[in-house]
Order: sequence, then C-alpha cells, then structure tokens
Amino acid sequence: MKSYEELYQEAQKDPAYWTAKVTHSFAISLNNMMVEKKITKTDLAKKIGVSKAYITKVLRGEANFTVETMVKFSMALGCVIDDIRFLNAQTDWASFPSQKSSSILATKVVSLHEDHSVVNNVGKLTELLK
Repeated sequence: MKSYEELYQEAQKDPAYWTAKVTHSFAISLNNMMVEKKITKTDLAKKIGVSKAYITKVLRGEANFTVETMVKFSMALGCVIDDIRFLNAQTDWASFPSQKSSSILATKVVSLHEDHSVVNNVGKLTELLK
C-alpha cells in the first residue's frame, strides 16, 4: 500500500488536483466574504442570477465554475479577486496520469490534504481512497 506522501505526490501530477485546490481555496474565500458581509446564499444567488443550490455546490467545491463566474461572485460581494499567481513547480509534468481514476484520486487527496485532522489519520485516508 502506498503511503500518504506517495499518494500526495502522485496526485500533484494530475491537473485535477490543482483544479480541486483552486476550487477549494475559492470556496473558502467566498464563504469567508459572505460571512464578513452578512450575505446569505439566497441573497448571493439572486444577485448573480443562479439558484441557491448552485451557491451550495460552489461552497462545497462541487461546481465547475468559470473565471467569469468567479468575477460575478466578487462583484456581487463588492470585492475583487486578487492573488492569482504562478509559482515555480518542481514537478515532472511529463508524467501526467491519463486515467479518470487518477483524477478522482487527485480530488480526494486535495480535500484530505486541506483537512489536517484526516491527513494524520492513515486509516481514514485508506478508506476514502477505496
């Protein structure tokens, strides 16, 4: 069985990992701004013309949204999106996995990596990756 670190390194080679990471970070920022501005999901949905269910999916990291949608959220909240940047990568991008299952693994690993209580529990990690 692979260790968490091996799974984590493998997942980082998949674009799905990085997509999930950005989606997760955006969802956290969006939620924090909604709390700060005291805006409900219903209010935000009305402002940008989507359903409350869609807002819930975005906040759970389950929606595949566009940059334009991200901008709509920020404008509805009266703020701007900042801090989108490129960092040098020390990754062998030539070894991208091509199987759909690796994308699912990458998405699970980013969620686990962000949840430090799960990261330290190898049993839960193994269970979630089955």
